[in-house]
Amino acid sequence: MLQVDHQRWGQTVADLRDLALSAAHPRSRERFLALHEIADGSCATTVAERTGRRAQTVMGWLRAYNEHGLAALTYQRTGGRPPLCPDIAAALGEQVRAAECQAASPPVAGAEGKPRWTLRRLVGFVQEQFGRRFSRETIRRALHRLKLSWKKAHKLLGRAEPEKRQAFVAQIGSVLDGARDERHHVVYLDEAHIHQDVDLGYGWGERGRRFQVASSSPGLKAKVSFYGLYLYNEGQVRIWPYDRADGDNTIGVLHEPEQAKRRVLGVF
Repeated sequence: MLQVDHQRWGQTVADLRDLALSAAHPRSRERFLALHEIADGSCATTVAERTGRRAQTVMGWLRAYNEHGLAALTYQRTGGRPPLCPDIAAALGEQVRAAECQAASPPVAGAEGKPRWTLRRLVGFVQEQFGRRFSRETIRRALHRLKLSWKKAHKLLGRAEPEKRQAFVAQIGSVLDGARDERHHVVYLDEAHIHQDVDLGYGWGERGRRFQVASSSPGLKAKVSFYGLYLYNEGQVRIWPYDRADGDNTIGVLHEPEQAKRRVLGVF
């Protein structure tokens, strides 16, 4: 039976597996994976059945590798419509990245946010700027080559202060330890508001990085408020609705009969 002569090219079975995972084109990855399986003890017929290829095709890959090395199995484009030219691809990347940065910037009062780039809009952009008409699939592949992906947006609160939040987490440890030992009770008090905020949705962004959209942070008048108390020691939650969250209602929540009887160390 014909074997994979990887030693001739200074490679190991593990090297073939790495190529099957990292090769740039799917067809190259398929071929290197077939070689890895054969070198690992499988046969061309079994690999052909798994991949849906003919056994003669798999054997052809094996012979080509043994005779000519990796270059014989690396996919080379031989026809079809060429990919986007560098100028168009660069313009697409510039537009998408600029829109991603703008979405994460604080909103300007009275100004409407620009619509996000979708494949349909990008097709129109390329046609308007370059006079070329491409399909949405061609645009999608170009964006993927630019390390961009379609993802769900995450809200970026304009008032968030990471330094203060980290300092609070560092200080609360001893308080929670005391509650665990029943030395005192700890109550978390928070407000929740139902309001019309920024539409998160989906958009194109840098792969491996969150796609964030700045919150418009509506005022209290545009909200319906709820107070929530989390009784840390008991692991229970109490929720009360109010027309608005102000000082008087906050005090009223804290003086609920069930809470007035408790010896509370702190409210957070």
